[in-house]
Amino acid sequence: MEEPKVTIIVPAYNAENSIERTLKSILLGTYKNIEVLVVNDGSTDATENMVRSVIARDQRVRLISQVNSGVGAARSRGIKESSGEYIAFCDSDDWFEQDYLQEHVKHLKNYNAEISMCRTHVSNSKDVANSQDVMIIEKPDLMRAYLSYGGVSVALWDKVFKKSILDVKEIINELRYSEDLYMNYVACKRASRLVRFNTTKYNWFNNSTSLSRGKFNPVKLECDFWAWNMIIADCKINYPELEEVARLSSELWICGTFRLMVSRRYKNRKLEKKIAKYIRQDGLKVFSAEKNKRNKAFLRIAYISFPLARGVWYVMNDLKFIVKKALRK
Repeated sequence: MEEPKVTIIVPAYNAENSIERTLKSILLGTYKNIEVLVVNDGSTDATENMVRSVIARDQRVRLISQVNSGVGAARSRGIKESSGEYIAFCDSDDWFEQDYLQEHVKHLKNYNAEISMCRTHVSNSKDVANSQDVMIIEKPDLMRAYLSYGGVSVALWDKVFKKSILDVKEIINELRYSEDLYMNYVACKRASRLVRFNTTKYNWFNNSTSLSRGKFNPVKLECDFWAWNMIIADCKINYPELEEVARLSSELWICGTFRLMVSRRYKNRKLEKKIAKYIRQDGLKVFSAEKNKRNKAFLRIAYISFPLARGVWYVMNDLKFIVKKALRK
């Protein structure tokens, strides 16, 4: 009996230095019934030529070209043109472990789930010990687990989805970014079961030039606001018991964005005022939701004054740099 087909969607923008390695990791995998859709998002380098050279050797790869529209539109295009029963995602500078798809499909079938999720290894970080533990999250707990950061990540690339739960009608093509945040919400809403296995099968290359990563982007922040507002509005209508959970999680997310702004030394008073208004809508509740002590302290300062929080962050990080430099001598 033939295994179900899996479509792997690879958005690519100026990925000439990594795309061949990424595709090789997918094509040499133990799971063979696949199609790989590389969505070339208006690259200006040799990405397209590199992909065509791979296609000449393996017809399971298909190239889709579009004008530069962002990673969200690239992923959405891939879903619409896919023919697989299952959908997986891979960034153009990351790579799969050889049995990535084999393990995902096995868990999807064994546990009759619509979503499977593995662990991710981040480049230049310490390896984390794997385990054989498997967690099953079912409705109604699945939605709460996702919205409260309770063991279900926002990433797309650590998961394999049954295509039927990725309803293209609910994918917001206007979102250049943050579509993963909303797409995971839609998937969890439509799924009855998620299986999470605790072995590392995806390798995340921490590269600031990637299509889905990079320096602070104010457009992405606006997309974050939009995606969260869509989620909160849907909860208010369909899942009122989760509305407050979604709102508090959105405030923590936006707080994290402000920390990113500060760490990248990006200044925009208009955006800071918008963030301040957003995170203050639930008063002190957001403090109790934040578990990290350092982030909680930063949040308390930001709640009083964003400029003060920025200044404290700069001083603490400069001191940290000075101490590290002194210790190396």
